[in-house]
Amino acid sequence: MKLETLAASAAFTISIFTILIFGCASISGSTSDTISKRGVTIFEFKSGGAYHISGFGEWIVTLKAPAEFSINKKVRDDVTYYGVVTLTEDEKTKLWGLIDAVDIINLKPPHRDASPDEVILTFSVEDAEGIHIREILIGDAREREAVMNLIDYIAVLIKKYTKEIPVLR
Repeated sequence: MKLETLAASAAFTISIFTILIFGCASISGSTSDTISKRGVTIFEFKSGGAYHISGFGEWIVTLKAPAEFSINKKVRDDVTYYGVVTLTEDEKTKLWGLIDAVDIINLKPPHRDASPDEVILTFSVEDAEGIHIREILIGDAREREAVMNLIDYIAVLIKKYTKEIPVLR
């Protein structure tokens, strides 16, 4: 074999080996692509707290690309379904931008247990590679401006479309 053929063969083998070892890294939480570049088709946010002693309940919102927004609220075992709305162009653009800014796929898991009254926020995105679910404790989320901006805007949308003031913080 010629030297060029051997080099190309070795490079190909290394590339395949790298893909096999690291190819699923984005599923486990490591990618440099933004949500908008990954072709995310569904985003979901759960505020946690369905069974929290406060009784505020858990808000669950789902954004199905490009602008189909559904809202549910769960208090203990009771679920209130508010339906599906189509976001305006401005709402859609702002929400996807805030989702992008959080970099959900690269959120690191909590490094501590939740305190007794602390809720766990859950974010998930679905793309061609699968569903990526990330959790963050509310106390940790409060230290991340991008996460709080997203949560605050979700609260604005919930209030607009349900006429209820959600407790997400």
